[in-house]
This record gives sequence, structure tokens and C-alpha cells, in this order.
Amino acid sequence: MKKQPLQRLQPAASITSISTPHIVNSDTSRNGTFSIHKNVFRTVGVMITFFSVFVTLFGVCCEPMTATTTPIPFSISSSQHCQAYYQLSNNQSASIQEILSLDPLYPLQWHLLNTGQKQIMSNGGQDQGVAGNDVNIFRVWNDYRLAGRNVTVAIVDDGVDYPHEDISCGFEKNELSADISSGENASPYGTPVLSTDNHGTACAGVCCGRASNNKCGVGAAFESNIVSIRTLGDLYSDAIVANALSHYNDRIHIYSNSYGPPDDGVSLERYPLSAQALRNGVTKGRSGLGNIYVWASGNGASYGDTSDWDELANSPYTICVSATDWKGQASIYSESGTSTLINAPSSNFVASNGPSTSKIVTTDRRGQQGYVDGDCVSEFGGTSSSCPLAAGIIALILQARPELTWRDVQHILVMTSKRTDVNNPTWLRNGAGLYHSIDYGFGRIDAYEAVTAAKSWTLLTSEYRILDFKPQTSLGSGLTISTLQSNPSLITFTVDHSFQVEYAVLTLSVTTSQRGMVYFALRSPSGTISVMGRGRRNDRSPNIENQPFTSVQFWNETSAGQWTMSIYTTNEGVSLLTAASLTLQGGGHTFPAVPSVSKSTLQSISTLSPSVPSTSSANSSSSSSDISPTWDIPRNVRVAIVVIALTLVACVVLVVVFVVYLKKKLSKPGRPVPDHSFEEGNAVTREQEKNRGSFYYRD
Repeated sequence: MKKQPLQRLQPAASITSISTPHIVNSDTSRNGTFSIHKNVFRTVGVMITFFSVFVTLFGVCCEPMTATTTPIPFSISSSQHCQAYYQLSNNQSASIQEILSLDPLYPLQWHLLNTGQKQIMSNGGQDQGVAGNDVNIFRVWNDYRLAGRNVTVAIVDDGVDYPHEDISCGFEKNELSADISSGENASPYGTPVLSTDNHGTACAGVCCGRASNNKCGVGAAFESNIVSIRTLGDLYSDAIVANALSHYNDRIHIYSNSYGPPDDGVSLERYPLSAQALRNGVTKGRSGLGNIYVWASGNGASYGDTSDWDELANSPYTICVSATDWKGQASIYSESGTSTLINAPSSNFVASNGPSTSKIVTTDRRGQQGYVDGDCVSEFGGTSSSCPLAAGIIALILQARPELTWRDVQHILVMTSKRTDVNNPTWLRNGAGLYHSIDYGFGRIDAYEAVTAAKSWTLLTSEYRILDFKPQTSLGSGLTISTLQSNPSLITFTVDHSFQVEYAVLTLSVTTSQRGMVYFALRSPSGTISVMGRGRRNDRSPNIENQPFTSVQFWNETSAGQWTMSIYTTNEGVSLLTAASLTLQGGGHTFPAVPSVSKSTLQSISTLSPSVPSTSSANSSSSSSDISPTWDIPRNVRVAIVVIALTLVACVVLVVVFVVYLKKKLSKPGRPVPDHSFEEGNAVTREQEKNRGSFYYRD
């Protein structure tokens, strides 16, 4: 869970060797007009056999492996060997059912495909999910053949056990994976060190666990590249987190972050270096397209904590992910917030301190080192699991359209996520017609609709604007905050710039004896009211100092007009608002039209997904850098065709040479044909064979 954990594809039958043609020698006479020496036939046979054996062996050795029911022994983890694990993109003939059939725990992974599975709870009782409450990813694998290939996801955590069979293939065992915690126990390639370093391995499995290897289940992006950035070691600081978020940001696409300050409803920590690293990442990372930072909202709801008080989770440059269970309801521990962008499936509890349910199956450290004995764990959860699940789905989005910017990705998620628990009173309809909930964000992430939208998405071309506004009235030495909820203090901001809002950020400084008793909200010119400060009942600490509070509830609204902040406190003593500013971030007037798939934003989970585009249209709409195969004929079939063609060409060449030879001999009638002349002809043929053998297929 967040902060404190719980605090191959196989070869098909070998390519069948191409049969060597047999030449029948029916006349062994050496003096007749049509006499043929047996050595000539032997030469032809040897040549054809040579070509057949050569190209057949080439095909067997160099072909990507395809699925059968017999797994490859997992003894080699080189990138060449791991090509065998990219069945989904390499082998168009392998069905997704065939690929997943070799993952024994996949049927238990309800978050990927919810059929109404049942689980035994810790109290011995039984609970059951509601079919359909999953991330709708099966159709992406099956219809689009996408699983995150060539997309690199970093697990920023306490280390990843990369020799694990569900992680090894695809793991970046190079400079990308590192331990930057700077502790005395620093490890190579960001592997776990301490006995409690189990969290990152579980997160890696949820995001990117390999498919079809007879081990555990699968991750959302099971063909993606995995990076481990061990950050939560024996040392932990703002500088370490900032280094992690900047680590090779030109080569890493997505950073999954399932950690943060303590979820105790009291802690309030600032991370200025990390905040700057996020800004640099979206500006310069991924060759200027911007890194994708995915963040867990937190598990402190039962302590009255919210993600509004977490500077990194509520940053405009992160995708804040909350948790929902297998019935589509908010998990009891999941922190709510006005900055929550989406939710993703994870575990839940029947009641506070009750038995857990809808638990997540994923990888565990090998042997006895992890949460349990063995290599797989069936009771992972928290927003720690929701975060890497969302990161894996975003890897599919980037595989479909690598040129998407970080803002494009956020817009796609906003427009395609699905509402669940639609009668929950936290759902708010804003002035742009979008629904948002502090518990659910814009909805549960939907992999199929997000990828479908990405394929035809019109890239954002508008200038990204970040504008700061001061109150119309000076606060002087401080504005006394009202103690009446019915008559709060009001602060207005006049905005004369017109663009579509994405994020609104209030930065406040308050002098007070108990900051958890301060409540505030922001109203837009469209009339949408976002309660950005809902207090924290356990927080009795003094003062709020230059703290940012972020809301996405004004998404797509027009910025121009008067914005009003209302604020009050339940403290008996005097509280002063000493500083306030409003920052609006968003795009210009050329905001793209919402794709048709986004209509599901306002519909319930029962809405049918749109029809699947044809393979040809899907390919044509994809970027040229899309790594999905574009051949309709499987590669092994293509190689076999080439093998047969070359063998036939060799036969034709030999026949022509032989016919020419006969003509020369027959030009002198009645002359016997001596043996050595055939041997000379045979020698020439061998020389031709030698030259021809110096050319090899390069694949």
C-alpha cells in the first residue's frame, strides 16, 4: 500500500524441414545420346539438400517463438531470448486466450477481467465482485495487440526483485535501473535490500508482469520495459525523490509512484525540489513531450486525511489515482481530493477494521523473502496497486500513439474514464458538462476506450498557459477569517484571459492555531464550486505556509471572469489569511474536439463499448512509430515462403547449367562422355555453391 507496505512465450512445433527433392537416375549408360552420369545427379541432390537444410535451420534458429502449452525453461534472460515473450506483438496468430492460458493466477485477477469472481475473506466469509468492474483491458490485448512494447515504465519504490520470472524479461538491467537512496545498503539495479523491501516488486507485477510463463498472473503492460528506481531505502528526502523523478527522463516514459508523506491526517510536508523536478519532467522529458507521472492518492481516509494536503499527489503535473473495489465503489481507505484525476481497481475492506476483499494478485519477492513464502502474493492492494495499474494502461496508450504529450494523456483519461457508483453524492457536474467526484475523479480508467481515443486523437496544439492572479483587494497584514460557515470571508480574483482551464491552484498562507479547522472553496465564473480545503479533523498543528491546493473540477471551463474564494474556520481564536494567489493552467482557444468515444464519460458502467475498428483502419490511424506488427502474414510463414522460393531458384539454376553442359557434349555426336568432365562440372557447381553461401538473411 502507499507509503508503508501493508504496510514467453513458447515455441510452437519447430518449422518443419523442407523435403529434399529426389532425382531418379533411370539410365546409367555413359555412351548414349541421353546418357547422364550419376555424379551429376548427386551434385544436384547435394545442392538442393544443402539449401533446404541451411534455410530450414535458419528459420528454426531465427524465428520468434509462438505459443504452445509447453513453457520454455526460464534460464536465459538476455534481450534476444526475451523476444520469445513478445508474443502479442510478434505473433499475430496467437490468441490472447492462448497467451494468458499459461498464467495460472490470471483467472483471479479480477481487476483485469471481472467476471464476478469470489474470494475467501480473512474472517472465513466469502465475497463476490460485480462483473464488468474492471479496467476493460482484455479488448486492448485482443483487438489492438498492444501490451506496452517499447514503452519504459519506472517503478519508483523500495526496489524490484528483477530476477523474478515474471519481471526478468523486459527489465532494464543497465544504468536506467538504480538505487539512488544513497544509503549504506545501496544495491545494484535498484534491487530490494532490506527485509521489508517487498512493495516495489508487487507494484512492478501489477504494472508490467510478464505473460505466458507459468508464473503468477500478468501485468497491464506485460510487454513494456521495466525500470527500478530504488528511492525508499534507508534514507529518504526531498532531494532523493527529486533525483528519482529526474532520473534519465529522456529515456523513461512513465514514473509510477506509490508513496508519499504519512497518511495520518496530521503530516504536512513540502517537497520544493521534487515539485521542480515534476515541472522539468513535463517540460523537457521524453524529448519534450513530457514524462507521465502517476501518483497514488493515499490510504489515510479513515484518519480524515485527503490528497489535497499532499503536494506531489495534487500537483498539476501528476495523475492522481484513487482506489475502487470490484463492485465499483470507493475503497474505504482511499483518500479523496479535488485533484483526483481517475480511479483504478484495488482492494477494499468490508468495514473499518473489517476483513479485506477484492484483493489483488501480483508478484512477490522470490522464495521466503517477500510478503509470503513463494513468488506470488494474492493479498496486495491499496492505492499502491491502483497507481501501477494505471501506469501500465498509460503504457498501452503511449504504444498506440507515442507522440502524445503529457497533457494529451491527461485529456484522454478525463474524456474516456467511466463513472461508477453514479448515485454517489460526490459527483459534481461542472460548467463544461463534465462529471467529477472527489472520490472517483473523472471515473475509473478504461483501457480500451482510452487506447481507442488515442489512436484518433487530435494532438493539442494550443499554448499551455500558467497564469497567476492576486486578490483584487490587498490582504495587508492579514484578513481575519470568518468563524461562520454561513457567512465566510470572500476573496475575488478577476481573470481577463480566456482559455480552457485544466488546473486551478490556490496557494495559501494562514496563521491559525489549528490548521485542520480551516475550510475553503473556489467558485468559477461558470458557477462550479470546488471545496478544495475540507479540513482535517485530527490536524491540530498551527499555520499553513504557502501551501498549494489543486482542483481539476473546472476542467474545460472558460477562464475569463470573476473567481471567488470563500474561507472560514471553526477555531475559536483569531485566524488570519496572510497570503493568497490563484494559478490557472490550461490551453488556448484551439482546444480539440472530444472524440466520439468520450460520450461514455457521462454514462454508467453498463454502457456498451463502441464497435471495434477493423484491423486495417486501426493500423492506418496509428503513428508510423507504432510498434504493432503491420504484416498480415505471420513472420514464420513469410520465412518459409522465402525458403521455398530460394530452393526453387537453386534448382532452376542447376538445371540450366546442366542443360547447357549437355548441349556442349551433344554437339559432338557419338563422342563418349568421360567421367572427369562431369567431375569438372561438379567442381564448378561447388564453387557456385560456396559463393552463394556467403549471403545470409539479416533479420
